[in-house]
Amino acid sequence: MADSPVRTLVKIGDPTTAANEAAVDASGNLTVILAANSGVDIGDVDIIGAALTALQLIDDPVAVLGTATYAEATTSGMVMGAVRNDVLATLVGVDNEIAPLQVDASGSLYVTGGGGGTEYTVNVAAPADPVGGTTVIERDDVLSTLTEIAGDWTNLRGTAEGALWVQDFNSDAILADTAAMDTNLGTIAGAVAGTEMQVDIVSGNVTNAGTFAVQEDGAALTALQLIDDVVYTDDTDVHATGASKGVGIMAAAVPTDAAVAANDIGMVAMSLDRRMHVDADITASVALDVSAATVTVDNAGTFAVQVVDTSFAVADGGALGEGILIQGDDGTDRKNVNVDATTGNLQVDVITGGGSDTPAGEVAVRNTASDVAVDATINVQEADAGGTTSKCTGFDASASVPIKAELQQIDNDVATLKVTLFAAAGEPIQWRAPHRDYFETAFGATGGYDGWRVVITNKDSSDAADVYGTIYTEN
Repeated sequence: MADSPVRTLVKIGDPTTAANEAAVDASGNLTVILAANSGVDIGDVDIIGAALTALQLIDDPVAVLGTATYAEATTSGMVMGAVRNDVLATLVGVDNEIAPLQVDASGSLYVTGGGGGTEYTVNVAAPADPVGGTTVIERDDVLSTLTEIAGDWTNLRGTAEGALWVQDFNSDAILADTAAMDTNLGTIAGAVAGTEMQVDIVSGNVTNAGTFAVQEDGAALTALQLIDDVVYTDDTDVHATGASKGVGIMAAAVPTDAAVAANDIGMVAMSLDRRMHVDADITASVALDVSAATVTVDNAGTFAVQVVDTSFAVADGGALGEGILIQGDDGTDRKNVNVDATTGNLQVDVITGGGSDTPAGEVAVRNTASDVAVDATINVQEADAGGTTSKCTGFDASASVPIKAELQQIDNDVATLKVTLFAAAGEPIQWRAPHRDYFETAFGATGGYDGWRVVITNKDSSDAADVYGTIYTEN
């Protein structure tokens, strides 16, 4: 009979308290709680179960720097916490104390240096004293084509003076044109000697087949303006005392050539004491008409008058002797001209014009414009005369620069040019109609403007000036 093992149950614990007995698990393993005891080596201890799992999880984020590599879904890490501090400030008392990381109200970690610094949001008001990092660029004195291709990162470049190289969008063509301009300007500079440019005519002749713009200034411009000042328009320009200019007339003293050929231009003749030679040669084929002028004959000489027919002599009451009876023709018979019995004044009946047609609705409209630009205009016009008959009897225009004045008849905003005049700088235009009924128009009542208008244009080559105008109308 084989020997049977003998088992003896041993209780380990405090013999005074049953609850303090040592416990074993279902497999008979003794559960032991190790407590540190200074100076006692308890030997190797195996950690198992949940404690081992927790210890392994703590160990997983520990990696060897410079050797360990990252593996997705395998490499572990630990969550880091930080202290929110809306106004960044130290959270420790002295150097060498451990301090927590700090974040702002948005959870962003505060960092400085190494490309960090404060970041700002677009379309948000900028702070009073912003903080930012410094941009570092590469010095490149002469730009050249980069080895990077489109889509690669590259760095900014600066000149030797530290200025950032910049280029307009699609400016390669501009750079090429600039280079060509530099070459061409160098060619032009080579043809300039001092302040003058040398021009060689390689072939052909310079003709007047085209239009040449010539800018005159200085003494040449003054001389040209003086020549222009003495040019007047026939039956239009009027004399202005102290302002109108003229050209002195010279004559040949006692000329030796007796005559000039027909249609030739010749010099006026004068005596040695500067008296102009005048020959009134009136023949039977030439009638001297002085009906529109007053002829005055002084008594510096002796005049012989021969009366052939005295039938015209009529006695006038015997007081003044004989005189000349003036008669008129009424179409069928001759009539004597009447005079007042007391004063002797000639009696005249005005049939048309004059007092029997007194002007009505006469208006003078004045307009002034300051600093009228070159080739700009001002309008001087009467009130809308639509549905009435209006007469333009004249207009005035003046400025300190050369001007052009045009009289226009406006019908429903459509202009018809009637008169065009020019005046030199400082010279007034004072136009009057040949007769006050000359420009008389019955204007229709339209939706646009109807009436008389004067358009004054600044004809100076460079200067603006004040322009003045007045138009005179009757309706």
